[in-house]
Amino acid sequence: VFCWDKNEVLLKHLRANAIRANVDTVVSILQERDLDRLEVQCVLVDAPCSESGTLRRHPSHRWHGLDEDDARVVFPALQRTIVERAARCVARGGRLIYATCSLLKWENSGVADALDESLAQLGFRRDHASTQWLRPDTHGSDGFFIAKWVRHRTINGSI
Repeated sequence: VFCWDKNEVLLKHLRANAIRANVDTVVSILQERDLDRLEVQCVLVDAPCSESGTLRRHPSHRWHGLDEDDARVVFPALQRTIVERAARCVARGGRLIYATCSLLKWENSGVADALDESLAQLGFRRDHASTQWLRPDTHGSDGFFIAKWVRHRTINGSI
């Protein structure tokens, strides 16, 4: 399992959790420069978001200090940028998974719909049947959104 995040503190927590779970031998922390050489079958983007799906457990997290109008712009733009960067690491035939712990359409289906065109240019097609919304009122869990694309060709167009 290869992991990368711009936030070094999160990576330290990840390393500690991997050690505690006794999986530290299969978890590799990457540097940003490593991403240019990485080609894998599956990439999971656990995108930064408003965390609106966790508000029942963490009501103080609302917007992370942003007002709602700023959050509507900041999070989706950041999410699209991260997914488009991560997509370049997916091998032909591989999968790209986008997930948030948000209940907000503009962070979820809004971002996924906006990504469809840019990811198509990189050889991806969305697997709409795999799109999932988990809601606290329906599933008894935190709220989550998950979308999946499959890479059918590489950037140079080979199939």
